[in-house]
Amino acid sequence: MSSIDHLINSLQLEQNLKVAEKAREFLELVNFKLPTASLKQGGVCKPALCVQLACESLHEEFSQPALISLSGVPLNVYRNTLAIVKRSLSLDNQVTIDELGVQFGCTQITPSVAQLMSAFREKWSSMLTAAQLTSVDFEQPVYIATAFYKCCKSLGVRIDKASIITICGCPNNQFNGVLKVLEQICKEEIKALEDSKKGAKTPKKKKKAQEEMDTDEPVSTENGEKPPLENSKTPVQKSPVKAAKPIQSDPAQIQGPVSGVAAMISGIDYRHTRKYREYLNWKQSILTEIQ
Repeated sequence: MSSIDHLINSLQLEQNLKVAEKAREFLELVNFKLPTASLKQGGVCKPALCVQLACESLHEEFSQPALISLSGVPLNVYRNTLAIVKRSLSLDNQVTIDELGVQFGCTQITPSVAQLMSAFREKWSSMLTAAQLTSVDFEQPVYIATAFYKCCKSLGVRIDKASIITICGCPNNQFNGVLKVLEQICKEEIKALEDSKKGAKTPKKKKKAQEEMDTDEPVSTENGEKPPLENSKTPVQKSPVKAAKPIQSDPAQIQGPVSGVAAMISGIDYRHTRKYREYLNWKQSILTEIQ
């Protein structure tokens, strides 16, 4: 049993005979264009890579984690070798900003990614010579994926770097190299994205402190009185005590200031009440007995 047949049986893909046939075709092309020695450690995983390419071309579902574990190489070696093989066979993935937004569930940032990509293209093109520009294709997946990844990180959107590298089909060192150039050239645009993220969030501690300040009662002054609340929406409650009505009497009978509980309750001078008259009678009787 060949290595390709073993991989297909392990992945339970033997029911589709076209997968094995297509994988062998890819293996012949890879061996012709990329000798095992040129791939170094990645040459070991060529059968697994060809099985993946066959499944992708035939739209056959397969388990990539299981295939990588059967390939005999670490994950980063597998991905880098896959990117080299795809480029040599002209099988580079066509990636768009909108597709990445849908795949990672963050379509709301696609306008920001497009703006960052446009600024990156304009600034870097102005720094390159005419000869250098011929070797740069900004439509390659690595440039779009790098701008998308950096935009996600600046806006606080969670994204797996390894996943986006796998989608764009580029080696890790190429992705990191383009990312480094992007960060150096587009510092202003990246800072603007980070500032917009900070401005969109209100710190909870500051908000809570502001609410506590709004609900606190005004501090009493030295006289023990509380200053009036400014712009308070709560209406001031009026005292239920009615104003005392002036007592109509002759000028000769004008008495001193009205005081006492009876006056506070009903507005009547307590000296005109029955109880006060009883008190005067009692007082007079006591004085008489003493004398």
